Amino acid sequence: MKIKSALLLSVLCLATTVNAQQINDVPKNDPVYPIIIESVRHGYLPLNSDNLFNADAPVTRKEMSVIIDKLLAGETSSDLTKPQIQELLGLSRSFKTQSQEIEKNQKDLTAAQIKLDDEQKAIHQDISLLTAQLSSANAEIVELRTSMNAQIAELRTSMNAQNGTNDALEKYKKTANDDRNAMWVGIALSLIIGIFK
Repeated sequence: MKIKSALLLSVLCLATTVNAQQINDVPKNDPVYPIIIESVRHGYLPLNSDNLFNADAPVTRKEMSVIIDKLLAGETSSDLTKPQIQELLGLSRSFKTQSQEIEKNQKDLTAAQIKLDDEQKAIHQDISLLTAQLSSANAEIVELRTSMNAQIAELRTSMNAQNGTNDALEKYKKTANDDRNAMWVGIALSLIIGIFK
């Protein structure tokens, strides 16, 4: 059972297609290079057509099924030797760290996405509040403009009435002046007539 678990763990980390002895995307001085070569040689984790191992490529359920089938077929037919099992365990350990890093990165990304979603909700709420305040301010401006226009019309009416009153007062002053002048002329004439009589 431990062997199956170790093999499954190594299978979860990698997948590619078929055949080749030289790996173009893993340096030969990499500590796991010999383990990868053996896994490829035994057909557990084959290379693609460009001899690329694609160590970080995800494994599909279909690919995993094929690899598990090969591993189980090898185990039941006793084709899987102890060194091969050790190689697969070594491969499993070497990619365990990468698998943990990928999982951690995925958790970090999920947390960052949740934080961004929360910030976006807060921004939408702020925008809604500002839109409501702007709408209220616009209504107040319209109301003030209407009130100001009414006051201006009232002032104009009052000024026109004031101008009418001023015109009437000027007329009255002129009439009073004319009457006073006529009175003095009348007094002067009376005096002159009184002197000559």
